[in-house]
Amino acid sequence: QAGADLPPDKKKRVEEIESELSQHTQKYSENVLDSTNKWELLIEDVDRLKGLPQTAIEAARADAVAKGLGTPEKPVYRFTLKAPSMIPVMEYLEDEGIRRQVWEGSCAIGRGGEHDNTDLVWKILRLRHEKAQIMGKANFADHVLTHRMAKTGQSALRFITDLHERVKEAFQRETIELQEYRADAAHQTADLFQPWEVSFWSERQRKSK
Repeated sequence: QAGADLPPDKKKRVEEIESELSQHTQKYSENVLDSTNKWELLIEDVDRLKGLPQTAIEAARADAVAKGLGTPEKPVYRFTLKAPSMIPVMEYLEDEGIRRQVWEGSCAIGRGGEHDNTDLVWKILRLRHEKAQIMGKANFADHVLTHRMAKTGQSALRFITDLHERVKEAFQRETIELQEYRADAAHQTADLFQPWEVSFWSERQRKSK
């Protein structure tokens, strides 16, 4: 499966592809890490942090202090896209504007600017596809799944499709229930959620139950 039985010219090309893939996937990971670390949200008004657990507020203040931000008299609260900082914001913070900023920041990881992964994604996909075809497979999924339970990409896709059909009804039922819960709690009509609202209202519903 690594190409040991290929003729010399194809074996050489597989080695070249592996080298390129190694470089591209490493750069991809670095971009994800760098863009995650670069993003920050600084809040100076503690009143905007209503609903956030005190431990999360203190952690945000300590993070700011570690970056040399704020003073004991005028503290600053620093939030990042790392899970211990992001998850409490999305689940507990009442300020929808802040939750939206954090969610939008998470969607921008590795996208745009100096840490953009778009070109790398296409390069990786093209190289993987070329490698699979050299190895006699129709696509990369078939290549990597040969010795795994799914065996083929089509089999894996059927599993996902079947799973979707099995959970769809329950998912829709629970979504409607959550919409109705928010409508009652916020005194508004039962409407669709924005992405930055789901965790917040799910946590509130969980507590109410």
